[in-house]
Amino acid sequence: MIIIGKILRKLRHQRGYKQWDVAEKLSISITAYSKFETGATDITLSRLQQIAKIYDLTLAQLLTDGKEEKGPDRGELLKAKQLLEEREKQVNVLQIKLIHLFEEVRALNRTKK
Repeated sequence: MIIIGKILRKLRHQRGYKQWDVAEKLSISITAYSKFETGATDITLSRLQQIAKIYDLTLAQLLTDGKEEKGPDRGELLKAKQLLEEREKQVNVLQIKLIHLFEEVRALNRTKK
């Protein structure tokens, strides 16, 4: 929790907030908030989400020291989507073949009886 505490303190300083400011926004005492920053007490996920909202960050951004996450670019997403669509077509073709084979086996079993 000390790492999260350091992140909280750094973000608070970057925004020019005092512990009192953040504690007030969270509707908790300054002492309770101070314990988050020092790691003296555990912080719940819901409380982290509230803090992220105060700093206008996603929870992931809050936990990564406020840094922007670099996600896939649009080109990568389009390629992935095209590959997924192609795989879906291949699965559909294989499903149709499987159904036809199943029907052939069932017809053969009927003729053997």
